[in-house]
Amino acid sequence: MENVLAKLYDALSQLRYPEIAKIDLRDLATVVLAGHNRITLLTWLLSRASPTLSTHLEKFQGQKLKEEIVKCYCQMGIVNDESVLLGNCCMQRQLSFLKAVLLFTKSLDSTDNLPVDDSTVCEILDEHVNKPINIIPATCHISTKLTKSEVKKYLDEVGQSVTEATSFLPVHETSKVTALASEDRIDLSTATEFENGQMLSLESMAATFSTAFNSTEFVQNSKQFNATTKEIIYIDETIQNLCKDLNSFTQIFKSKESIVGKKLPECLEKSETPLSLLIQDNVILSEEIRKLYDQSHLAN
Repeated sequence: MENVLAKLYDALSQLRYPEIAKIDLRDLATVVLAGHNRITLLTWLLSRASPTLSTHLEKFQGQKLKEEIVKCYCQMGIVNDESVLLGNCCMQRQLSFLKAVLLFTKSLDSTDNLPVDDSTVCEILDEHVNKPINIIPATCHISTKLTKSEVKKYLDEVGQSVTEATSFLPVHETSKVTALASEDRIDLSTATEFENGQMLSLESMAATFSTAFNSTEFVQNSKQFNATTKEIIYIDETIQNLCKDLNSFTQIFKSKESIVGKKLPECLEKSETPLSLLIQDNVILSEEIRKLYDQSHLAN
């Protein structure tokens, strides 16, 4: 029963039955399917199924309307018992009727769109396809209907504007970068650099940079720059940091051979004593040391 009521609630929601939006699913049986609201729902479904039947039912009210509703649903084969149709019995007896109403409601949803004749289709196509559509407001005095000459004139003006704008820009020569051949590429694993056709090791480069930055000639030349004292301090600080880094590299290179020649200590022999026994021995030794300490303290 609950499953049928839930499906009927969803079907009425899809049909946009006005009263279904005012209630929850749990109130469907006690509100929409009870009393006068039940007659209203059954009348609305018949009116939705046939406009002619809707016009016919508008002529009746009260008891006459109930009789016409019973007559219509009996003729459709949905129900034969008037008490079941009007809800004058328990919900369990209404189960088969509610299932039939559910199928009837779903059929209304599937036949909601009425067939359209050929004349209507032609009118729709003529309105949205054949007629020109101008989405620009008429107050702008702009038309989307341009001739070929007007389009060509517009494109020529745009091209001329682009040419004039780019003629004032300086022309820069782009540097051509060519990839190194496979045999000319530097092998990074050897940690070497090429300068003036000579191969220099990283150790010698670090020593050369370190010596150059610490020389008095470099310090004197750095003071001849046309800059403020604050800027010179910043430059000197940067150079000093770079010098420290190079000195670190120098120390690393010098200690490389000594590190390689160092003999690693052998691992300690694996003890066969269980960990619990070691802990117990340590606790006992700690207690004995504490007792000896207390005795010596009392003796003094």
